[in-house]
Amino acid sequence: MNWLALLAGRRAVHRRRNRLTEASYRQLAEAAADMITRHGVGGAVEYASPTAAELTGVPPDELLGAGLLGRVHRSDRSAYLGALSQAFTAAAPATAELRLRRGTAISDELLGERYVWVEMHCRPLVGGDGRPEGVVAVTHDISVRQAQETELRIAREAAERANLAKSRFLAHMSHELRTPLNAIIGFSEILENQMIPNLDLARQREYANLIHTSGQHLLDVVNGILDMSKIESGTFEILVETTDIAPLVRACCQMMQRQAEERGIALACGDLAGLPEIAVDRRAVKQMLLNLLSNAIKFTGRGGSVKVAATALDAMMQIAVADTGIGISADDLPRLGTPFVQADQSYERRYEGTGLGLSMVKGLAALHGGGLTIESRLGEGTTATVRLPIRVVGHEAKGFSAIKEDLKRAG
Repeated sequence: MNWLALLAGRRAVHRRRNRLTEASYRQLAEAAADMITRHGVGGAVEYASPTAAELTGVPPDELLGAGLLGRVHRSDRSAYLGALSQAFTAAAPATAELRLRRGTAISDELLGERYVWVEMHCRPLVGGDGRPEGVVAVTHDISVRQAQETELRIAREAAERANLAKSRFLAHMSHELRTPLNAIIGFSEILENQMIPNLDLARQREYANLIHTSGQHLLDVVNGILDMSKIESGTFEILVETTDIAPLVRACCQMMQRQAEERGIALACGDLAGLPEIAVDRRAVKQMLLNLLSNAIKFTGRGGSVKVAATALDAMMQIAVADTGIGISADDLPRLGTPFVQADQSYERRYEGTGLGLSMVKGLAALHGGGLTIESRLGEGTTATVRLPIRVVGHEAKGFSAIKEDLKRAG
């Protein structure tokens, strides 16, 4: 009888000690800044500290059972369950980073689902027999750290793109500048040192013309770089005036007609009758059209065609240059319009150029409040369309700053 009484007393002391220990742990959990949860054998939540309300936006009772699992982002549920399983089966600590849905069902409907990044540290609960009885998890908000890591990643990717752009620029410019410079130096040395005896006047004129052409090409390259730099820095000033667009388009086609004929390409200008006058910078529009026509002719083979059309649609003047050339792949289309980027980026590319043409068109169109769209399929040709707003007469002799004010007032 004494042994039975002693045994009963020991069990009472053990139960009282467990109650005290559990009460102490609960007090610690309630005072902790992080969310503390206790999970049963199957991962179900048996207890959630009051801090859970601050982290999830719902009372702790709503997290019991499978409530917490339901708030874990679907893509992160395997990591959540994996950490709990590892802590229970391996009796070893486990950590997982995941996203928890924050807010009530009503707020989700009004504001959309909002998730917060958290880090969950899991440790096994070991019973008196040394076997795991459950898992205790401490979860804290790491959204600030995640935001910083995202900013760092974006900055690193931007730096890598800038470095790649610099390398591409140097590669393109070394080729574009070296070729005409070699011609200028070579032919000028022939003329200066009379390396070819008895050089007739016609040949001298031919060499002088090659030197002039090469020098003009160099000047065009440098001017293109300077203009692109001004556009990107916001210092390119445009001066608008009321313009009849039809004669301007026809003039550009006439300027490129000889180049098209030399390459065996049919260049046609569509019906431009009835187009309204618009307020634009004539020089900038001419530069855009010549760039598009030059590109279309360059990438169209002998026997192909290039057609220019202009229409007024939805308060926008649309000038389209369509060709039957080599076309552009779907992978390359998003990169076009970026300075010094061409569809063919290899150093052995078939077509010369700095890659500034389309970026210039895109930048100048944006300065007018318009834009550039490109539609193309590989092997089936390309259509580049410049869209310019049709402004009322009264913008004559206004600079870009004045146009911006007009657009701001117009909403």
